[in-house]
Amino acid sequence: MNVTDSEGAKICAHALREGKVAAVNLACGWTYLCDGTSPSAIKMLKQMAPDSAYPDPLLIDTTGKLHKHLKELPDQISELMEFSVKPLIIWFSQAINVVPQAGDTAGAVPFMLASDELLKNTVYRLGKPVMARFPSLHAAPPADALKSAGCVVHLQRRKFEPFDPVIVHVGSEGTFRFEKK
Repeated sequence: MNVTDSEGAKICAHALREGKVAAVNLACGWTYLCDGTSPSAIKMLKQMAPDSAYPDPLLIDTTGKLHKHLKELPDQISELMEFSVKPLIIWFSQAINVVPQAGDTAGAVPFMLASDELLKNTVYRLGKPVMARFPSLHAAPPADALKSAGCVVHLQRRKFEPFDPVIVHVGSEGTFRFEKK
């Protein structure tokens, strides 16, 4: 069943609230979503799609929401997120108020400003960060993964838009380095 961004966000937020994983075919390809504050949902997401093309960022709908998860947000990083033309995943080394499963073994956590309308509306409706996994950008996910998803959302899209994010690491002193430009 094809749905609009608004309908899809409502369906996804409801599934995520119930601890389920949502499989969504975005313009960039298939993406899995879960409640980014739930250790069990994050575990389920990583089991459904064990191979990820990129880090699994916590999606936020505005950069203002980062203040809940960072002790300090350098102005240049906030501006970089807001005005970046390409998708941008930023690893923050001193994240707070996040579950350990959302980050790496050193405690760094990747965040991404949601730009797709479905993602932005899902984060807004859920009221907390949404973890995203980009396992396969071109092929449909395996049938068994779709069966175990809490919901599957097929969006009405006109064209494919490649997902090629810039990945940045921000250190504790506000220094940053590019992992992928």
